[in-house]
Amino acid sequence: MRILLISLTLLFVAAPTGQGQPYGALSAGGLAYRGSVLKENGAYVSGYLAFSYPAWLQTEISATQTWIRYRDNTQLNQQEGFASFTLYPRTGRWLRAGFHAIQTSDPLTRGSTTFFVGGGIYQPYRWHVGVTGYWTRYPSYEPEMLQVFQIEPVVGRSMFELYTNRTLQATLIPRMILLDQRLTLGKQVFYSLELQLTYQSGPWRIESMLWSGEQVFALRGYGAVVFNLPEKHTGGYAFGLRYPANRTFQGALHLYVEQFRDIGFDEDVRVLVPTITLSYRHTP
Repeated sequence: MRILLISLTLLFVAAPTGQGQPYGALSAGGLAYRGSVLKENGAYVSGYLAFSYPAWLQTEISATQTWIRYRDNTQLNQQEGFASFTLYPRTGRWLRAGFHAIQTSDPLTRGSTTFFVGGGIYQPYRWHVGVTGYWTRYPSYEPEMLQVFQIEPVVGRSMFELYTNRTLQATLIPRMILLDQRLTLGKQVFYSLELQLTYQSGPWRIESMLWSGEQVFALRGYGAVVFNLPEKHTGGYAFGLRYPANRTFQGALHLYVEQFRDIGFDEDVRVLVPTITLSYRHTP
């Protein structure tokens, strides 16, 4: 009956393309629903940490608290955790595995877990190619447990101008989602296509995303963002701006817009999610 966004910042994290310095971020945002007969508004706060130790293993962890207010004056209260581990066995190769767990006051989502594994190849600042598979269990789903499988290839290309210090990166992500039962949707397989564009000029970084197709119980952000419970999503877009205060601290503003229908209802719903992120990167 709702969507969960851990951090819009993570939607723009490209597939793993190499190790980096320790990085932490705090994000907060609101959720404003337009046209929903069920949901009214909400908010979330999230923390994210990434570090490499030893140098060939990158660890990412995130924790999130989300609140959603419904029009019948009830409120969803949800906590969740995300962790992933990326192995770099050699330059230009990566392997990744992780999980995502949810505890919530919503009976249909309580105790859900996601496990994922993936891998790929890349050339720094040039291109990257990979694929990730996800398996999600909803043990409390009624009338019986629901399982969701997702396959997510990714291909990206970067163009860098050395003398002007400008970079343009494009990433294409097709998705296939398979349910182990039809529910009330009439089918079990759903397809979509997402395009991410990032442009950097000097210290400024502009990020955008557009997707279209059909998604239910989808995962995005390489496992960090979960869209759960019975909603059929048909498209969305986002844009954002980042600017570093110095070599260590950075601020970012993003706006995300998603179109969906609550399963069992005919109303088209649009949710707007403005978010602010403050990040810190350790620089020796």
